[in-house]
Amino acid sequence: MLKLHYCHTITMNKKRVFLLCLLLLMVGMSDARAEIVASLTSSDAATFSLEGEGTEASPYLIKTADDIATIANLSTDASVRGDAATDVTGTEYYPIYSGKYFKLANDIDFASFDKELIPIGTTTYRFAGRLEGDGKTIANYTVTDYAHDNLGLFGCIADNGVVYNIKFTNPHLSATVWL
Repeated sequence: MLKLHYCHTITMNKKRVFLLCLLLLMVGMSDARAEIVASLTSSDAATFSLEGEGTEASPYLIKTADDIATIANLSTDASVRGDAATDVTGTEYYPIYSGKYFKLANDIDFASFDKELIPIGTTTYRFAGRLEGDGKTIANYTVTDYAHDNLGLFGCIADNGVVYNIKFTNPHLSATVWL
């Protein structure tokens, strides 16, 4: 289990760079008859439905690359954001998906995914949920020419956020900022 306590700040050439991603981890529970659908809706029309209730007993099930992309796109939306918090370094941030449980239900391959990807969360909006990878693999996760810091599947994980048991194959990340 990987539990990250706060985002690390690296200073290079007077630029702050935050690199906290699941690529550090590189080293289906589905019954249609009992499906519980939970919807998350954004004010800018990014919506999706996930099976589950977001609880420990019934986590939201992530089944597709689109599910991951939409979770990321909703990261700065008020519908998933908690009240301001302060990390152990005294930096203020907003927890996102706080207390929500997610689980990968399938291996997910981004090879034919043709939409722009962004990380889940930023240093301002940090993932505060719990993602159980269930030993599943995320393949070909690719972000190219990203013009911001926080590059990876997760841009930043809050001190109470937990991400574990995920495998990566063939990831590709490139940025136009210092890493």
